[in-house]
Amino acid sequence: SGGRGEAGAAPLPRARGPGSPGGGFLRFWAYTRSGRGCGRPDPTSPPAAPPARASPPIPKSAAPDPARFFMMFASPPEQTLEWSDSSVEGSFRFLKRLWTFGHAVKETLGKSPAAKPDSESAALRREIHLNLKQANYDMGRHQFNTVASAAMKMLNALERMPRNDSGAGFIAEGLSILLRLLSPITPHVCHVLWQELDFGKDILEAPWPEPIDDAMRQDEIELVLQINGKHRGGLRLPAGAAREDIERAALASDAAHKFLEGRPARKIVVVPGRLVNVVA
Repeated sequence: SGGRGEAGAAPLPRARGPGSPGGGFLRFWAYTRSGRGCGRPDPTSPPAAPPARASPPIPKSAAPDPARFFMMFASPPEQTLEWSDSSVEGSFRFLKRLWTFGHAVKETLGKSPAAKPDSESAALRREIHLNLKQANYDMGRHQFNTVASAAMKMLNALERMPRNDSGAGFIAEGLSILLRLLSPITPHVCHVLWQELDFGKDILEAPWPEPIDDAMRQDEIELVLQINGKHRGGLRLPAGAAREDIERAALASDAAHKFLEGRPARKIVVVPGRLVNVVA
């Protein structure tokens, strides 16, 4: 298998067949009339500042992928698709972000996940696995537009993941999930990134990602706190807190002392996982 960052990874063959935008029909390094963002300079744009650490260019073999992503994201398969140059440009920018992010974190991908991640890393990991769970459900129902949306949310979470000892290992886990989830939609970019980031030789040989129950588990929850039906703040409690503990925390809160004005609570309404309302 190739080493991390090894150049010359073999690209996938060009997509063919009635369901794939390949061959001469869609060459998306020239997908707009002006050529913006497709390898040809836009004469009306000021020169861009060079990035601090430029990633290698996306290979031309991945040219059909922005169109594939756009067609999956823009509309459910049973509905008519209206073409949009600007939306294809948006798809290209998303894949460029994915490509750039992958190369930016390449050196951290060998780190093992932390045994006890900090709260920020754990929350972002949970977000990734929850999106994966929803995406797998939607994939089974052929709702590919929401699968594409879930992939975008995963990349957002990965970009916010701390690159410290707590979060670095989860970046590798999350990026591996994201590439496998996207591989049926944008196979060329995912195939090359999978090799260049040293996840393996062939992404098609990797098992399909499944959400991890422990990753989705919440240690704490935040409940909306209401006093007489008005939003007065929030309560952060252990996820398995009993109703009695929730009621005690609500009565002991600063908001209860301030807005009850010494009156006793007549009742406390608890909606599990959502809110607690103290009524005087």
